Amino acid sequence: MAALALFMSATPIGANAMPLMTWADLYGRPRPKGAERIAYGTDPNQVGDLWRPATAGLHPMVIMIHGGCWEAATASLDIMDWAAADLRDRGYVVWNIEYRRIDQPGGGWPGTYDDVRTAVDYAYQHGETRMGADLSRIVILGHSAGGHLALWSAITTISGAKGVIGLGAIADLERDTNTRCGVDGLPKMTGQLGAARPDVYADTSPGHMDVPDMPVVLITGQADTTVPPSIANRYADYLQKRSSHSSDITVLTPPGGHVEEIAPGTEAWTAVVAAIARLIGTPH
Repeated sequence: MAALALFMSATPIGANAMPLMTWADLYGRPRPKGAERIAYGTDPNQVGDLWRPATAGLHPMVIMIHGGCWEAATASLDIMDWAAADLRDRGYVVWNIEYRRIDQPGGGWPGTYDDVRTAVDYAYQHGETRMGADLSRIVILGHSAGGHLALWSAITTISGAKGVIGLGAIADLERDTNTRCGVDGLPKMTGQLGAARPDVYADTSPGHMDVPDMPVVLITGQADTTVPPSIANRYADYLQKRSSHSSDITVLTPPGGHVEEIAPGTEAWTAVVAAIARLIGTPH
């Protein structure tokens, strides 16, 4: 492994630390405007929000996947509005995708994965002409359960991207049982054992799959109790042991919790913006 970078913030988590953000704190902010809803399929959930800079020309693209324990009852793509708008204002095209989830018809294995693959394919097919995207400068980013899907997509779907960023990402569907998503939804995301699929993790769980052929950045708040930092560290160890070629793996643990990872203005989000800029090679 060419580089395994572990950057641990020195900021202590204690009585004098800033209180952690809640979802109510994020949703209490004025909601950004300006996204264009685009269908990439026929199901109502096969859509994405395009956040496009006002300036002319082609811009680097961030493909964004929201979390929420793969459940529609927990979250939808609008949870990423603030993050998407901030990146749009920094000069990135953002393709924030929705997908069928495990509590919806067709969600789980294989529908959720099919949706992510189709949405990514849409970006590559229409990114330059329809979205104003420079397809040579793409990063895929996912939060929480969406981090799992982003890592999966980096292995199975995307080629030639500048990198994948997992924010509080669930990386291993077999071993990551200590998240607040619990374990009930995991069988729906792995599918059933059978003669055709003797190993349900081999094509669903990044922690059992090949190393992404691109840089991997894992960012988890120090005080994230939804998806603890130990999960990112274990996945980074897995990648290091599995790698047969030069890769770049970065693990960051900035101050904050799960919400801060997608909330502009936080130290965690500042780390995300810097990681995107480093991967794509743009100022931030």
